[in-house]
Amino acid sequence: MKRITLVLLILLAVQFSFAQKAKVTQASSQLGLGKLDLAKQAIDEDLAANDEKTANWYKAWLVRGQVYQAICESPLPMYQNLDNEAVTKAHEAYMKALTFTGVEKKPEKANAEIFEKLFNPEKPNELSLKAALVTKGANEFTEKKYKEAILSFENALKINEIVGATNYIDSAVIYYTALACDNAGNACENETTKNDFYKKANDYYQKSISVNYETEKSYVFKAAVLEKLGDNEAVLKTINEGMAAFPSSGLIIGSKINYYINNNQLDKALVEVSDAIDKGNDDPSYLYTKGALLDKKAEGYADKAKELDLVVKESKKELFRERNNPAKAKVVQERFDKEMAEYNQNDIEAEKLYQEAIGMYDKTLAKKSDYFDAAYNKGAIFYNIGVKHELYANSISPSDDPDGSKFKTKMDLATKYFNQSLEAFLKADEIKPNEEYTLKNLKNIYYKLKMTDKYNEIKEKLEKL
Repeated sequence: MKRITLVLLILLAVQFSFAQKAKVTQASSQLGLGKLDLAKQAIDEDLAANDEKTANWYKAWLVRGQVYQAICESPLPMYQNLDNEAVTKAHEAYMKALTFTGVEKKPEKANAEIFEKLFNPEKPNELSLKAALVTKGANEFTEKKYKEAILSFENALKINEIVGATNYIDSAVIYYTALACDNAGNACENETTKNDFYKKANDYYQKSISVNYETEKSYVFKAAVLEKLGDNEAVLKTINEGMAAFPSSGLIIGSKINYYINNNQLDKALVEVSDAIDKGNDDPSYLYTKGALLDKKAEGYADKAKELDLVVKESKKELFRERNNPAKAKVVQERFDKEMAEYNQNDIEAEKLYQEAIGMYDKTLAKKSDYFDAAYNKGAIFYNIGVKHELYANSISPSDDPDGSKFKTKMDLATKYFNQSLEAFLKADEIKPNEEYTLKNLKNIYYKLKMTDKYNEIKEKLEKL
């Protein structure tokens, strides 16, 4: 009786094993008939049974991969919707299948079956799992699922090595993997993980450069990633390599200019942008950048002049207090003269640079009439110069200006600049209507020009924002 029971158990095990292999055959048959829902049902039942014979049989995993690949490649929504992760499951199944081919009598033949589904380098345009992974990665990239896109792209790239197609280069996939890593880093809050993504992006941008795909952009993006990683030496090295390869590239020149600006090396940035313009690169962005750099440089001199103005005023007061002490007055006078000379030097330099900046903003607007920042910055320069003359006028002592002519001269000058500022800010408002800071500046100018109706009109607009 015990012997009979043992025989029955063995028979049952054999029958069960054959039943499970039959599920694999059934799935393959339904797949051939195009009935993907039934094929999926059969192969899923086989996997769920967890039978050792099919779980370790490459053919079962191959068929599972084929079924899920067919689902992701199907043009019919009824099949596409069977599983949203069909591409991933197909990839996992094929990778699993490869781990069991070694026990087959003809492992090369078994491998070839799987390789054919993964990718055939002799027929690169045919449907393959690699193509499906690339499509999946592209969709994930578009949906800003950058981590998932990286996995899909990298799995696609690894397939070349698996099937022995190492000479086949997926240039576009390499480049978009770099972009996905870069964007994943930008979206990451953890500093360590962020830098890991940037390092990987750097590697892929370098590969993109090596295979000569989107090379110009790859140099620029690689430099930007290195800057995020804080490797300034490597940033300049990359930019200079890019400029050697693309001497007239606006992208790479712009990258170098931005690097200098970001690192507060404004003089170097000004040299680069001036050189680019001199060589015929008169794109509005270059013209504007030069104007903005001159503007920024002028601000430095203007700020220094403001500081010196306070110092000069204090020395002037001290000179008045020491008027009855000739020896002391002489020392103060000498100091006052030096301070005044330094003030004038900074004031003149600021005025000169501001005028150069205005000239570049005018050239920018001549090239691109709706360049908001150029119009706005131009208005800000005129306004600040007007305020400077207004303050100077109000600081004139009546005893130094008995007939008021000095005051009038300075106020007329201030009014002239306020009117020029008004014109520029109205242009800015025309380009970008109702921008808050533009309206605030217009309100201040109308107040200074005593244009009450216009002042009230702008005040009302601001209250409605």
